[in-house]
Amino acid sequence: MCKGLACSEGRIADLSMGGAMLLRRRPWALGDERDVTLESDRNAPLTFRCRCVWTKREGPWSYSIGITFEGLSGRNQLDLARIMEQHVKAVPERRAA
Repeated sequence: MCKGLACSEGRIADLSMGGAMLLRRRPWALGDERDVTLESDRNAPLTFRCRCVWTKREGPWSYSIGITFEGLSGRNQLDLARIMEQHVKAVPERRAA
């Protein structure tokens, strides 16, 4: 999860420069496009146009949704990189045995 980061369309389970995985109660249809707003406790809200690239039912009222960011400007990319630096915990690399 991305601590200190809220999303208008669900909880953020994973975030990258290309898109995000959201957890929510209702699915999106594949190809569905929506405006998604990320709200940080450290930055002004940012809104991105997103498209659903996959959806998976996790339980009776739980879905994970894969979204891709559409048409990010250079400024949007910088803002997203700043959010990721502040809110996405790095996962250590595994060492080869």
